Amino acid sequence: MLKLFQSNQPYTSLFFLPVSLALWLPILLGDNGPDIPIFRISLLFTGGIDNPLLAYGLAVSISATNAFLINRLFNRYEYMSRSNYLPGLFYIIYACASSGEGASIAILLCHTMLIPCLSRLSTVFREPRALAPYFECGFWIGLSAIFYPPAIILSFFVLVAIAYTRPFNLREFIMPLAGALIPAVYYASYLFISGTTILPKLWTAASPTESASYSGSLAITFLLFGALLFLVSAVSMLGTFNRSTNKSRNTKAVALIWSSGIIAVSWFFFELGIGSLISFCSLPAGLVFPYFFYTERKSGRWKELPFILLLLGLFAFLWHWQ
Repeated sequence: MLKLFQSNQPYTSLFFLPVSLALWLPILLGDNGPDIPIFRISLLFTGGIDNPLLAYGLAVSISATNAFLINRLFNRYEYMSRSNYLPGLFYIIYACASSGEGASIAILLCHTMLIPCLSRLSTVFREPRALAPYFECGFWIGLSAIFYPPAIILSFFVLVAIAYTRPFNLREFIMPLAGALIPAVYYASYLFISGTTILPKLWTAASPTESASYSGSLAITFLLFGALLFLVSAVSMLGTFNRSTNKSRNTKAVALIWSSGIIAVSWFFFELGIGSLISFCSLPAGLVFPYFFYTERKSGRWKELPFILLLLGLFAFLWHWQ
């Protein structure tokens, strides 16, 4: 399967849907999956989805769509010299890793809002005036925070990307923060008019039992294996900077900054017991993992082994919750 997604044939993107159908099957075959209380801090949702078939359909459709979008972004902005479809594959693998019904769907919708932000951020370095694009980046982050509030912190990592890619301009630093506040203001207005309070939804954390159950040995093993692959892939990505065009080098730097921000936010809130670590990190996995697994040489076939181990670890992790 890895060789199939390493190709640059456009029809390969059609396989995102069947792969997503297969990897989300635990939703239909078992219970609700690990109890990751995303909905307790989500602004739009207060409970899971009772219908497993509806949860399965939403998870499959949204994850396959996001995989297509992130792969399109990856190939359009020259992250690599040759197009491939590994980003979408690794996105789906990690998106389904925490297959609790509500948890995963909330994060998938958050990703849908974050992908346009990353797309705009990848092109801003070439524009003489970037106030509007940076405002759009902040706005998309604000929308994503409606589904997963910790994502609002990513607006500060947009500032880091600005500092790296462009000369200092105070107005450009203000725009992402201003854009991120717009959805929050509208949502706060809605809550005020409807007489609803937001605090219980934001700060009702998981019980110690729930947090501990997700931090079992199997989950930690899967996390550590993924973290090791991510570090090796990031080193491979950095090794391509010297032979990249300015456009490609900039997009890679933005991707690394963005990925680091997502991982930091995920880990911090996961430690608080109110967030999902694996599922939210599927965007960094899609952006960085291809640099380790993609190769044009025959000697690269040995990389099938860590890919197989990754899949076996995923299925063992998912099966553990059934």
